[in-house]
Amino acid sequence: MVVRAALIVCVTLLALFVADMARAWAQLPERVATHFNGSGNADGWSSKSSFLWGSFAVVAGVGGGLLVLAWFLPRVPVRLLNLPGKDYWLAPERHAASMDWLRVWMLWIGAATMAFLLALFHATLQANFGGEEARLGEWFSVAVVGYLAILLGGTAWLLLRFRRPREAT
Repeated sequence: MVVRAALIVCVTLLALFVADMARAWAQLPERVATHFNGSGNADGWSSKSSFLWGSFAVVAGVGGGLLVLAWFLPRVPVRLLNLPGKDYWLAPERHAASMDWLRVWMLWIGAATMAFLLALFHATLQANFGGEEARLGEWFSVAVVGYLAILLGGTAWLLLRFRRPREAT
């Protein structure tokens, strides 16, 4: 059930991305700001079609890549996995449950990554409606900080979940 929810979120985010790009396509200039410096000012440009296809490749590649990794994870040999308390958590009697938890965790981190990419490309679209003065909106800094907080929290959640139980030491 949780896996399905994470998949639905990922597919919904992909649909929102496609809708946002389709909505903005006609309004975009032929020369699109695609790179911004630390102050949010445009310092790199590409063609409108390169931006569209490049953005789609990033979103589909990251989203699809994470889905493939989540599916493939239980098939990865234990010796190739780096997990705290690996011997305990990946013992045969706990392997399936640990892999299920990791799969769900990976899908939610993937959903957060896709949401961040959606924010990034939406901010880029909005910046391009300003012409040569293309600049990322102030709200994008909030999106960056929020995404970093999710990654930090997700990593802490993973480490806490897989710490070695006292009775196993």
